[in-house]
Amino acid sequence: MAVPRGIGHSVFCLLLCVLAGSVYTLVSCASAGSPAPARQEAVPAGRPVPPRRALARTEPAEKPGWVDAVPKNADELYFIGVSNAFSSAAEARNAARENAFNQVLKYYGEYIQASSVEKRTTAGSTADTLDSYLEKEEDITRFAQAVVSQVGADRYYTEIYTSGTTEEYVVYVLCQIPRAKAEADMQNFARNVSERYGSLLSSQRTLGATLKMYAGVIETLAQNPLHRAVAYYPDGQAGGRAGLYEYCRLQIDNLAHSVSFAPLPSKTVEKGETLNTRISVVSNIISPIGNIPCRVMIAGRNNPAPTVFYTAGEDNSFILPIHTGSLEEGRYLVQLELMLSEAAPGITRNPSAGFSFEVKPLNTVRIIGGEDGPLAGKVADIMQRAGLMVVSENGAYLARISIDMRENKTPNYYTVEPALTITVELERDGTPLVTYTKEYPLFRHVTRDEAYNRAYRNIEQDLSGNFTDRIRSLGR
Repeated sequence: MAVPRGIGHSVFCLLLCVLAGSVYTLVSCASAGSPAPARQEAVPAGRPVPPRRALARTEPAEKPGWVDAVPKNADELYFIGVSNAFSSAAEARNAARENAFNQVLKYYGEYIQASSVEKRTTAGSTADTLDSYLEKEEDITRFAQAVVSQVGADRYYTEIYTSGTTEEYVVYVLCQIPRAKAEADMQNFARNVSERYGSLLSSQRTLGATLKMYAGVIETLAQNPLHRAVAYYPDGQAGGRAGLYEYCRLQIDNLAHSVSFAPLPSKTVEKGETLNTRISVVSNIISPIGNIPCRVMIAGRNNPAPTVFYTAGEDNSFILPIHTGSLEEGRYLVQLELMLSEAAPGITRNPSAGFSFEVKPLNTVRIIGGEDGPLAGKVADIMQRAGLMVVSENGAYLARISIDMRENKTPNYYTVEPALTITVELERDGTPLVTYTKEYPLFRHVTRDEAYNRAYRNIEQDLSGNFTDRIRSLGR
């Protein structure tokens, strides 16, 4: 490996030093097969060597060979730190160690980049991408500090420059660490990070909570590319582990594909009725689904209904009511979408389904409540001829007919009046609209059938007049 040389004793190096007004930085990581060599980096502290200053002496007098040629050992890693010019040897030594410390950090970053369990984390980036995160990791900085703090006196080389009575010092330091130790440090760091994030993964009761758990780990890892590069899940297939970030994404994808809607057949409903449909969600991995909203959109004709949201209950279903009173006759399409992406934003496809229904004209008149006898039927016929909407209990309108017969009679004749009171009520969705009540006398000394026939004529006249006009004013 070619390594840039430090400041030597040669005239050429001295001239370069004078012209540049600075000292050279020597950065090297010398062993074959390492993921990436440490790179040259100067410490910004201190002052450059002033012009016209001469190299007076060195300590030791003989320059060690490692200053110009990094030692080569397959089992060892070497880092050569160099300082700028300082007015004291102690300051220069500290700066040289700091320079070596930065090289060790950079080596660790390059090692992580080369051995990342999540290759896409570092693809297209450089080691500089991880520098700011490396400096914040206490474990890594402790490892690097141990490398530069355990340096013997024979591992320093000092150059003393003079100008008159002024002396300035430039120091070189040789740091080394066994390759196996450096790799073990990084493996321990990766294990600690993986265990920290792995503790966030726990069994959840619902599918929605499970999605949020995985999404939370992904979001946290995305904020720290260093952690994303090293964190792994031990149950992966490749080499016994997989990148934790990709593992969580895979789990979210599997959960999303496990969810579907139960089949929904097409339906037909009369105008004015309410179509109640049970919407069921199923998953072959986790049940219940949990608090995940379902978006419902109804399209058809020229007046699409607004989008609404429902949430499934403990049985993974909900009732979707569709009121057809305001819908035109024709076919409509109901589109359903379970909003898994709200629990896990990384999901690109939400489960969806749909069904159609047709609104047909109202062609049936039914009376709900009241008397089932001839008078109730007669009133129903009267209302139908008048074109009034009288529909089932599931519809928009409901008519109730009640008859109160108060009679005091001999075996064959009615003798007391008033004898009959009729009440007709019309309501919509439980709200009373019109109530019509009237008493009709039953004539004395007539048969029961004759009394009813006379009452029918009076009722028909009233319903076809006052009551019908009031109904029509509602605008159907």
